[in-house]
Amino acid sequence: MPNPAILVKIGVILLGSLQLSCAPLIAASPRKVQLIHGIQVQNGFTESQISLIRQDLNTLLTLEMTGESARRLQERLAIPHSGPEALRDWLAQRVRILLPPQLETLVMPTGEVARNYGAALFHALRNSEQTDTTIWIPGLGHQRLSSPSVGFIQLGEPYFQIHTEWVNSYPGLESIRRLGYLFHEARHSDTPRDTASGTPIEPIPSTAQHAPGYPHVSCPKGHLHEGQESCDVDTTGALGVQSLFLRAAAQACTTCLPEDRALIEDEASQAELRIIYDSNPS
Repeated sequence: MPNPAILVKIGVILLGSLQLSCAPLIAASPRKVQLIHGIQVQNGFTESQISLIRQDLNTLLTLEMTGESARRLQERLAIPHSGPEALRDWLAQRVRILLPPQLETLVMPTGEVARNYGAALFHALRNSEQTDTTIWIPGLGHQRLSSPSVGFIQLGEPYFQIHTEWVNSYPGLESIRRLGYLFHEARHSDTPRDTASGTPIEPIPSTAQHAPGYPHVSCPKGHLHEGQESCDVDTTGALGVQSLFLRAAAQACTTCLPEDRALIEDEASQAELRIIYDSNPS
């Protein structure tokens, strides 16, 4: 078990992003969870937030994806087909537990939509050169973080905010937008694998983008997010998966009007703007 000094070191690494408390380790109190389509939803969400999470996952099961974006998404996720059940299963294997915005000492930074907390902690421990990867997480107790695939995803308050310009659109549109964030964070639970054999790539390539969890890289000078760790170097990472999902979902939305699809396409384009070295992100 890491001692408090190690937690302090991790807290310094993640200061301003994870907001991890460096309080002494204590036993976690039991918490009730709900299971929604294979994903554990921890106690701490409001009833309305839980309702939206359920709505989002139900919406996913209505999306019969076809076309080029669906084919590329299927290929990118390495799933047998792009049907809703395959997408649901892929997501549930990587988003195992959803954590609320406010959870004891674990508080999401203002304005942050979602975070793959398990992957972020994995990289913090890895960078700290700490050999023991067991750490106490509020609400979950002691967890071993031997890979980024533990699937602890924290949702921020902005995740649940309704876009005012979307009020008169197809009701499922907001769910598609939120699902894009879940697929983004789910990708951070993945480890790059050889496309032929399916085995993890070893040794890990020198580029940070292709490390376990597909971590973001610093956006270059002149970029809208210059200096922030929120860009990807190619389409294999979280932004590429988010974009492909949104474009495929827009095509699959049979009840959407053209202007509805345009809103989703714009959301995909916003993600693509942070893919900095690929001229054909979609």
